[in-house]
Amino acid sequence: MKKIIVFLCFTLFILLVGCGVEENQAAISEESQDETSFTHEDVGLKLNAEIKTGQEIVVEASLENITEEDIIYNNRCEEPFYITMKLEGSSVYLKSDEEPMACIEIFDPNDLVELPPGAKIKKTVTFSREFGLQGEETIAALDGTYSLEFSFTTYGTGHFYAVTPIDLSHSSDPVILTLEEATEKAMQNKEVENWWKEQEQQGREIRREEAFITDEDWYVMFHAIGEESVHRIIIPVNIHSGEIGDINKEELPKDDGTLQWLESQSR
Repeated sequence: MKKIIVFLCFTLFILLVGCGVEENQAAISEESQDETSFTHEDVGLKLNAEIKTGQEIVVEASLENITEEDIIYNNRCEEPFYITMKLEGSSVYLKSDEEPMACIEIFDPNDLVELPPGAKIKKTVTFSREFGLQGEETIAALDGTYSLEFSFTTYGTGHFYAVTPIDLSHSSDPVILTLEEATEKAMQNKEVENWWKEQEQQGREIRREEAFITDEDWYVMFHAIGEESVHRIIIPVNIHSGEIGDINKEELPKDDGTLQWLESQSR
């Protein structure tokens, strides 16, 4: 199961590379209303987004070709324009009204289309203040800073990525452990303490990875890079009780692919 986790996280890294950041704003509760704009330019595309935050977060966005040439992209699974919103320091995403992609992305030259100069691709996504778990299950979102991410994959001219932070607060108490509480529970575990001491004794720097939730557990993860291999520890923490599940430790090859993925996951 843990190997599957690794490859899922690596897939997310490939999808979301690049950089475009805006400064923090004041926390917005579900009882208030706020509207803000966000723009970013990269790889010949200009993003304009209007963000309305209240009980829901509504994002109306457009990508415009600001070059004098066509921008080519693969339209097999519709426009590869993605908008997501996740809790900072984690891979836990807010639920949105977008349908899951039921399309296999394979390359076919017939699927390549052109975005002419001045043309725009528009998209509107509505996020609820809930974390989407497996199936239809959801849980109330936590207070904190959320990364609103925009990405678009072109064919041959690069990958567009931009992110802006949004601070959310809620009037009700959290129904699950916060990430900070789950991390504290993990660090108090004797097996984790021993792993941590071993890495420090070997002179390895320990780095924290993005956490995520599956079913009833937070997964809190750390890694340490040695001379020839990477040492990881994955700690499941029950989101309600804080009970520690079966801890998994693994050793990965220290190759470029592993190091690149780990860099994307490190906090």
